[in-house]
Amino acid sequence: MIRAVPDSMARPEDHATRLAEADRQLTVCNACRYCEDYCAVFPAAELRESFLEGDVAYLANLCHDCRACYQACMYTEPHDFAINIPALLAEARIDSYERNSRPRWLRAAFDAGPLALAALTVAVLGAFLALYAIFAEVDSLFEQRTGEGSFYEVVSHAAMAVPALLLTGFIGVVAGVGLLAFWRGTGARRRDLLDLSAWRVALAEAGTMKWMQGSGDDCYYPSESMPSPVRRYMHHLVMYGFLATFAATVAAFVAEFLFHQMPPYSVLSVPVLLGLGGGVAVVVGACGLLVLKARSARHLAPGQAIDLDLAFLISLLSVSVTGLALLVLRESSAMGAALIVHLATVAVLYLTAPYGKFVHAIYRLAALVRNAQERRAGALHLQ
Repeated sequence: MIRAVPDSMARPEDHATRLAEADRQLTVCNACRYCEDYCAVFPAAELRESFLEGDVAYLANLCHDCRACYQACMYTEPHDFAINIPALLAEARIDSYERNSRPRWLRAAFDAGPLALAALTVAVLGAFLALYAIFAEVDSLFEQRTGEGSFYEVVSHAAMAVPALLLTGFIGVVAGVGLLAFWRGTGARRRDLLDLSAWRVALAEAGTMKWMQGSGDDCYYPSESMPSPVRRYMHHLVMYGFLATFAATVAAFVAEFLFHQMPPYSVLSVPVLLGLGGGVAVVVGACGLLVLKARSARHLAPGQAIDLDLAFLISLLSVSVTGLALLVLRESSAMGAALIVHLATVAVLYLTAPYGKFVHAIYRLAALVRNAQERRAGALHLQ
């Protein structure tokens, strides 16, 4: 029998209570099935008679938070069942980030919000300036430098490359360990991660944000009553802008190490064109998402989820804005200072990536891979 939510469970606090509440609400959804064609979440839920920790994490990361199910649900408050799937799964996503993070003592970093990000940025920038003062003179930051290799006159190649490589390796290890832990929780075998066919489906769905369209009307976000494609468009700008800036970094690496061309590069070069286009896309997309988030319904997402989103968007925005500023100022006397500020924002993004909203992309993609495998097995027939 489906039971109504007791008052004590209306706002669950501890993990065990949240898991019990997830099982209760998803059992209601399985009995109702009104939303089974809305997205990939509900058909996947129908394969399960009860919901263990790994099941809830899988469904939570499969959810794209379009909120169409909440708009359509007849069992939301003030009904006794008090169904709120968007808030439930948003909270479960954070639980999955924390539970799968390594080392475990750093999981408290997921509680960090915009203020913590600002404090970390100031600390990192201060450390960079202190190191510069030790090995050079701060006044030299405002000397005009032009021509090939001028960036390395401010900060040496080794000082840029070595920390970046170490942090990239650290992020890769943390993300890889977290991915394996998440994958085991879904009940899949490790070798299933090598399923190239499922990866092709998952990448296509991620690339088009297929499941962000809910029942076909797009997101009920920020409005609870009016669907809009704007959030999907802003996500596309951020995602493809970020990928373009990453491609710019790879292109710069190729130009330097294969063709012996030193930065800064010409405006019409591949690294600059990719970085410029990607940076502008991230700025527009991140600003758009920040505006939408400020206008969105607070009862459909826990405060911690909002804080994680804001911190990540602000960090991406900081990197993009300072990178664009460096492009503009690279032949001026402010180039050195602009470079230090940009490197500080990049360092903060790297430091926070394994313990912030960045991991969302990893688990979301893994959930899409697992869902593609389930659908191919004939268990689901969602198109």
